[in-house]
Amino acid sequence: MGRRNSRGHLPLAAGLALWLIATVIGQHPNRRFDRVRQVDTAALLIPNWRFFAPVPASMDFELLHRFRVDGEVSEWGRTKETAARRLAHMAWFPGRRIDKGLFDVIGRFLVAAEQQPDGYEAGADYRALLAFVRRTVAAETSGRADAVQFAIVRTGGHDDDVPVEELFASRREPMTDGHEPRRAAAPPTASARSKEET
Repeated sequence: MGRRNSRGHLPLAAGLALWLIATVIGQHPNRRFDRVRQVDTAALLIPNWRFFAPVPASMDFELLHRFRVDGEVSEWGRTKETAARRLAHMAWFPGRRIDKGLFDVIGRFLVAAEQQPDGYEAGADYRALLAFVRRTVAAETSGRADAVQFAIVRTGGHDDDVPVEELFASRREPMTDGHEPRRAAAPPTASARSKEET
């Protein structure tokens, strides 16, 4: 009876062993080992944990901004404060996606600005950063600011011994692009209509 049960588990054990081997091979940094993923094109069965870079990022980008209200320019401030880590964040931390997205957009923008020193303001990443800053400043000033400026700095993250390095400072930008929809003209009043008719 025991032998029959152990034979029944043999295919399951062999399948799990093959899955474990394919998973380990699939993590190799050399892309030739990606052949094992051909059977799992949707990456549902063989996980990919290669998102850890060979040289992990040891620096952080920070987005800073300042604004002008009634002719007075504010001090520089952080556009997005990093949330303090909690134990619950190990299981659920959707706010981390904003930090990661901001980090990715800043990284792409810096590469684009280096490759194209003139005209980067028309790029999607610059516009996205500017829109993010404008939205933050509008909330911070209750819509009273008329201009903003943002800067990107590189920091050591939690390592305070690493000096802050300024990487980019934008030009002063208005709070709107001037592409806001025009208000419809008010219909003429009764007295104006009577004057037009006469």
